[in-house]
Amino acid sequence: NGENPLNLSNNPADDFNPAWSPDGKQIVFVSNRENDQGGGQVLYVTDFEGSAVRQLTTEGESNFPDWSNDGTMITYSHQGDIYVIPADGSGESVNLTNSPEEDSQPVWSPDSQQIAWLSGQSDDWNIFLMNADGSDPRQVTTTGGVSSVTWTIDGRLFTNWRNSGGQCSFNCVMDPDGSNIIEAGGKGEIQQYLPFWTLDGERVECASINLDGGSANEIYLVGEIFPDI
Repeated sequence: NGENPLNLSNNPADDFNPAWSPDGKQIVFVSNRENDQGGGQVLYVTDFEGSAVRQLTTEGESNFPDWSNDGTMITYSHQGDIYVIPADGSGESVNLTNSPEEDSQPVWSPDSQQIAWLSGQSDDWNIFLMNADGSDPRQVTTTGGVSSVTWTIDGRLFTNWRNSGGQCSFNCVMDPDGSNIIEAGGKGEIQQYLPFWTLDGERVECASINLDGGSANEIYLVGEIFPDI
């Protein structure tokens, strides 16, 4: 409800890009804090109270972690490639793409069987897809201009795409093979594709909005169980 914010990482270093585990008990995040390797931007995992922080990866320049929906694996990017590692730290990380292209922002499909990611260069990305073991990589978009990708609840791809060739205007939804591209519209329409549910089964949306006319956005929960903002 926004009361009593708790500092989970509590470190003078930069901690960013947190992601909840599917069971809500752990958070993976990126940090450039000091460690046994002398520092570097690597992944850490903490419990939901911030009482136990453990280092997960050792590769510097790691970023954009995302949990598989069965909670067993974490994917992330490192120096232009996509990696996976067991979430409990029981195994070594594996490079799935190992390509000359710049690969970034990997995200698991709802069934944990596929990973979507962006490949190309800054401000001119395309969406790619592969099986969870790195096999069968294929290109989904070809015109560039993609700035993000995530999965909808029903296993489609939601993306911000400025070069769609008129098929949609920035907010787009498509099948994983790139077909059936439709317009996702503004905030109300986006909520149709990217909701989440509370533990009580209520459907809500988390949004970054500027409502008071100031210079900064704030975080709001929007849904039928909350007053209309």
